[in-house]
Amino acid sequence: MVKDFIEFTRALWEQWKALLTGGSIIALLSLWDFATRKVVPRSLDWLILGLTLLIAAFLSWRKEWLRFDGGSGYVHMINKDGITLHGLMPRRKISELALLAQEGAAITVTGRINRISITGIGLDEIEVVGIQSGDH
Repeated sequence: MVKDFIEFTRALWEQWKALLTGGSIIALLSLWDFATRKVVPRSLDWLILGLTLLIAAFLSWRKEWLRFDGGSGYVHMINKDGITLHGLMPRRKISELALLAQEGAAITVTGRINRISITGIGLDEIEVVGIQSGDH
């Protein structure tokens, strides 16, 4: 959990740094200062700081969520020898697999074995590496 928190903090900092230093908000404030010769109120500085932190937290979360394709779904497959393979796969990849696969299709997957039991083989990080139609 500490490692996850450190990774989140690092991702948050990257997003926040970009918003604070390279964003149009800061440019607009600088132009305002220059054009009016008035100092921006301190409360506006704090508001911008808080809003950019909130936006950076959302962008960090969204980046991770998209990286994992919006969550995982459970897949259950039986190979040609009758061995059951099961595990979690990103939902978007399951949808793509369902569209491409057809009755009798040969699907080649890779994954990291996390358990072997009487009910089958459990896999993590399942990736589809090939689909051959059932016509062959």
